[in-house]
Amino acid sequence: MTQKITVNTPKDFNFQQCLIYLNRSKLERLHVVENDRLRKLLNIKGNHILCEFSQPIMSQLEITLLNTTAAKAEQSAIIAHAREWFDLERDLSGFYKIASKDKLLSQLSRAYPGLRIVRIHDLFQALCWAILGQQINIEFAYTLQSRIIENYGQKLAHEGTIYWLFPQPEIMATLTVRELRQLQLTNKKSEYIIGVANAICKGIISKKSLQNLPDFDTAQKQLLKLHGVGPWTANYVLMRCLGSADAFPLEDIGLHNAIKKSLHLPEKPTIDKVQKLAGNWVGWRAYAAFYLYRSLQ
Repeated sequence: MTQKITVNTPKDFNFQQCLIYLNRSKLERLHVVENDRLRKLLNIKGNHILCEFSQPIMSQLEITLLNTTAAKAEQSAIIAHAREWFDLERDLSGFYKIASKDKLLSQLSRAYPGLRIVRIHDLFQALCWAILGQQINIEFAYTLQSRIIENYGQKLAHEGTIYWLFPQPEIMATLTVRELRQLQLTNKKSEYIIGVANAICKGIISKKSLQNLPDFDTAQKQLLKLHGVGPWTANYVLMRCLGSADAFPLEDIGLHNAIKKSLHLPEKPTIDKVQKLAGNWVGWRAYAAFYLYRSLQ
């Protein structure tokens, strides 16, 4: 017997838009999108719970537990995970107000109404994904991530499909550069990921400690102390994991390509041009970036 949990959602949340974003690569290993439904394996208090997300009515997400039932505390944790994953606590009226007056954002907000930043719950996963994405195309980043997951992640088989969890930092911290090089990671990326895993295992940095800091600027400074984390990586993690609505990965090539495409420019904009555009989006630059990423699909 399956167990169902409902999560109330804001009026300006569009589950379908989020599914399109989540379905951007066939190499994705951490969730499955099929028939307007989303399946994801969650680690809830040490229990591996396979959840199926759907939207039977516009104001609610329905979460069906496929492999077990959950006690009250676990149900609360699943709801919290869903609300964080789809950034459901955020009031987007400020973003849409800015977007309505902006030449670039107005067309994007009309094209993808109700899209919310799809967040990454786990700090280690967010850091690894950002490190893998440094200076390579997104499909190769997915290739590298899938190899890491399949070699070091935990899995659950259900009805002929394998569902994965991202590897724990405790596992990755024990690896050598040579082992990760066998998956086609560069020396530097291997060093960075092992270093980040060690920093998390030793308590040098954690999601909770970053969230307890007084502001996101201070959190960015802490992230920049990690070997291999520069401004782009730090801003990406602030945006996707820590919930900053204003983080902005200024140097992102994908972002530049999206601006070029949306504004029909003959060539990619300069950093100065991107900075000038982003000056109109202060307070919501992370959302502007996420909508620009979406436009590349």
